[in-house]
Parts: sequence; C-alpha cells; structure tokens
Amino acid sequence: MFTVSEELDAFVPGAVMALNTMAIQFPYNEAVPQLSQVPRFPVQLLEALMNFLLCGILFCLMKKKNLRNGRLMGIYLIYYSIARFLLEMLRGDKIRGSISVFSTSQLISLILLPVGIVLVRGKWVEKHCKEEKSGV
Repeated sequence: MFTVSEELDAFVPGAVMALNTMAIQFPYNEAVPQLSQVPRFPVQLLEALMNFLLCGILFCLMKKKNLRNGRLMGIYLIYYSIARFLLEMLRGDKIRGSISVFSTSQLISLILLPVGIVLVRGKWVEKHCKEEKSGV
C-alpha cells in the first residue's frame, strides 16, 4: 500500500520535496516519542488560511449578489468539502479513523458535496420556501 507522500509524488512530481521544505519539525516529546523529530506539514494553518479567504469571498458574494435562500451555504459546503478532502491527504495521522482508503473526514466531505450542490441549484430550498409561505 502506498503512503500519502508516494501517492502525491506520483500525481505531482516534486510535491513531496516542496512539502518537506515547508514542514515543521518538533523537538523530542516523551509523551509521543514515535512522532518526535518527524517533519510535519502544518495542515491546520493552511486550512485556517483557506477558510479565512473563503470568508472574504462569501462576504463579497453576500454583499454584491442577490443569492437565493441557501445558495451561500451551498457554496461554502462545496468549497469546504473539496478543500477538506484534499487537505486530508496531507495529514499523517491514521489514528482518527478510516474506512477503506478514505479517512472519516473525507467520507463526510463526500456526503457534504452533493448537499452543497443541491443548495446551490436552489430547487429544493425554493420548494420548501414556497410551501412555508403557502402554509402547507
């Protein structure tokens, strides 16, 4: 079975070397000696940066466009599920659980993606809004 770094290097040659140059190496820790002095990529910092940028994009969309009910949430779900799925490939911890080749977070992302698409298309939301207005 391939490791994430081998899979990533197969798709984007040289990517692993680039990630290793951006990796953080923590000093020895008695509580977790197997992870001590292993270079790790700061996935959480990258995710925070991506979410911060998304917040700005969504704020601009909210101010400039007249989006129907649920579309802004749908855009967020689509973006977040794709970003989370890809960021999970950079994580090195298998402790959080996995099913087959996907981590738990990747499976949740695969569930959220179609929900976001439905919200962006707006038909489900519009139908329920019309039912609420008509009193059904």
